[in-house]
Formats: sequence, C-alpha cells, structure tokens
Amino acid sequence: FFEMMQRAGFSLFRRSTPRLWNRTQQTRSLFTPCSVSYDIRDFHCAEPLMSEETFHRHYFEIYLPLFKKLNHLVSESEHKNEKSLLQVIRNTLDSPGESDLYNVASNVHNHMLFFENLENRHHVDFDKMSESSKQKILDNFTSMERLQHEFLCHAESMYGSGWIWLVDRRGALEVVSTHDNYSAEGTADSVTTILCLDMWEHSFWKDYGIRRELYMENFWKNVNWRVVDQRLQQADLNNQNASRISI
Repeated sequence: FFEMMQRAGFSLFRRSTPRLWNRTQQTRSLFTPCSVSYDIRDFHCAEPLMSEETFHRHYFEIYLPLFKKLNHLVSESEHKNEKSLLQVIRNTLDSPGESDLYNVASNVHNHMLFFENLENRHHVDFDKMSESSKQKILDNFTSMERLQHEFLCHAESMYGSGWIWLVDRRGALEVVSTHDNYSAEGTADSVTTILCLDMWEHSFWKDYGIRRELYMENFWKNVNWRVVDQRLQQADLNNQNASRISI
C-alpha cells in the first residue's frame, strides 16, 4: 500500500515542520495531501484523540482515497485547470449538477485542515504560538477555557455529522459549526480557518461512542499550536489585503 501511494506521488512519510498549506493555490496539476508534522507510519501518532485503529482507518482508508475521486471529478469538469481547491469549492457551492464535485472537494479540504492542525501529543506546546496570537485568542474569548467551552457546546448540540471551526471573520474570532461536508471558509473569502475538528462518526465513535465531551477534551491534547499561529498570521494578511481591495 505504501509503495503504491509513493508511486502515485504522495509524500507520506516526511516528519518535519511543514509549511502551512496554501489552500488558495496548489501548483501541481493533481491535488495531493498536505504535509503534516507527525509520522503517519506510527498509527499511534494522534493519540489520545484517535486510537491506532481509528487513525489508520480515518487517514488511510477514508481521507487518502478521496484524492483519486477528487482528481477524477475535477478532470471531467469545467474546473480542470483550477489549481485552488478552495476556489473549486466556492465555484461549485450550490451549483446545479455539481453536488458530487462540491461534496468531495469540500470533504478533502476539511480533512486537510483537520489533519494539518493535529500534532503528536509529545510535541504539543501552546508556547509555540507568538504572543500576539495568544493575545488575539484572549481578546476574543477571555480565556482558553472559554474557547474550549464553546467548542464543547457546538459538539454537544450537533445533530448528525459535521465540523467545528475556529475561524477569523474580518478580524474577529468565532466558533462555528457546519453540517455534512460544508466548509466554513468555502462560503466567503472573508473567512479564514484557524482550527478545524472533524465531527463525523468515523472520527470518534469507535473510541468514544456517545462521549463527545471526552473526544473534545482529548482534541486539545493534540492541537498543533504552531499551525494555529501560522493561520492567525495568515488571517491578518488576508484581512489587510481585503481592506486594501475594498478601499
């Protein structure tokens, strides 16, 4: 399986400090998984959030196979020359006859954000964030406990499958949830994802059953704060650019 994925062009096994995934531009003709900071060959890499069995199924059996379907659907569509997956999502949102492409593209996009903002628990360090990023979270939520509580409220109130997001919307941070494959930042260019949590049952049911609060508790033990910091900085740049354009 691993040799097959390597021949297909997937760089699966490099553990390094990855560059933040640029979801507005992908230079390859085929969409491929973004790099992550943990070794995916170690199926324990996402514990305690996901068990060995759940991570293997989630990453290798659900997430990676989506790319073959995505690239096929894109190649057969009018979007075949589009290099931005985010733009494919925005172009196909509520577009008649393109629901399959939208759902697959958004599913891949959301999973990329989710896996990118995870970290091996042994390397999780809140101090990897800059002081300005820490302050922005405190300015919007007053404390980390308040931010975590808002995530928990969305998790407990969610009916069915979906995603929970911390997003920057024109400079303000807020926690929102979406159902099915909908992406928070796929709806508007004024939204930048800061954190993404998968709330589909394949992410937690095997390990937690109905105990979503424990899933949420363990999520914070695997957050990659360096990625959060990079995304907050990117959100500031996006907002500055948007302000210049509006002027």
